[in-house]
Amino acid sequence: MKIEPKYSNDAVVYVTDASRAVGVATQLLSKELKAGFVQKTREEYVEVRERTANRSARTERLSYPAAIAKKPQFDWSSYQPVKPTFTGARVLDNIDLKVLAEYIDWTPFFISWDLAGKFPRILEDEVVGEAATALYKDAREMLDKLINEKLISARAVFGFWPANQVQDDDLEVYGDDAASPWRLCPTCVSESSRPMAKPNFSLAD
Repeated sequence: MKIEPKYSNDAVVYVTDASRAVGVATQLLSKELKAGFVQKTREEYVEVRERTANRSARTERLSYPAAIAKKPQFDWSSYQPVKPTFTGARVLDNIDLKVLAEYIDWTPFFISWDLAGKFPRILEDEVVGEAATALYKDAREMLDKLINEKLISARAVFGFWPANQVQDDDLEVYGDDAASPWRLCPTCVSESSRPMAKPNFSLAD
C-alpha cells in the first residue's frame, strides 16, 4: 500500500497468496485487460490507504534502542554447535518426480480456481465437490503426462555455512575462509511492544 504511490515505472499489485499470482499476471500481461485492472487496483488502494490512515495503530512500537535492549540473552559458554556432515552447497539432480508429486499441497491449486476448501476434503464437499473432483482428475492426468513423458525435471540446491550474530541483529556468514566473513546479512530486531518477560527477537537470534 505504501509502495504503490511512490512507484511510477509500472503497476504495483499485492497478492495475498502465490496461488493468486497466475490470475494477476494474466491480467497484467494482457493488452486488453491491463489498463482496467491497474486503474481499478489503484482506486482500491487509495481507499485502503485512507481507511488505514484513520485507524489507530494496533500494536505499540518500541524505539530501535529499546527493542535492542530487550533482545534475548543466551549463555553460549557451555554450548557446542553440531557440525553438519558437509558445508557449502550441494545439488540434487534428477529428483524422482513421482515421489515429489506426493508432497504437492493441492489446496492453493483449488483456491486459484475459486474453489474454496482444503484438499482432500474438498473432493467430497456438498457444493463444490463434483467440480473439484473433475478438476483434480484433469490436473493429475496432465501431471502424469509431464512426468511419464519426461517433459519436466526437478533439481534442488541446499547448503550449510557457518554463521555468527554481530552488532546485535546482523548475521555474518562464512565461506571456506572461516577467518573472514563471506556475506553480511542485515536483519532487524522486532520492535513490537511485548510483555516484559518476552524478549524481542531478530532473525539473527
